[in-house]
Amino acid sequence: MKDMDIYTFGKILSEIKIDDIEESDHFIDRDRVRLRMGIENLYVFINRNTPVAILKQSTGKFKVMYEYSKEYDLSIVFSVKQRNPLKLILVTCFKEYSKERIR
Repeated sequence: MKDMDIYTFGKILSEIKIDDIEESDHFIDRDRVRLRMGIENLYVFINRNTPVAILKQSTGKFKVMYEYSKEYDLSIVFSVKQRNPLKLILVTCFKEYSKERIR
């Protein structure tokens, strides 16, 4: 698969459908312990909120950060499994202090 840049990933993320997303086993385990949002609620959250940051972690892997509360951001790591048809894998999600992002 050809490497994807942050701009292209952001555009894809803004048009994503729930059928384009798969949960990894790691995501399911971590979500159960950390947030208990599930894929449906996470999808609604993604579509109702604008990312405050998108970081490219490696080829095809992106960390997307959203404001979650006054104190926390919600970080979601996606892996691009395929582009046509689009398939994104939810790798993990977690809350982290917003002050880590805001300097």
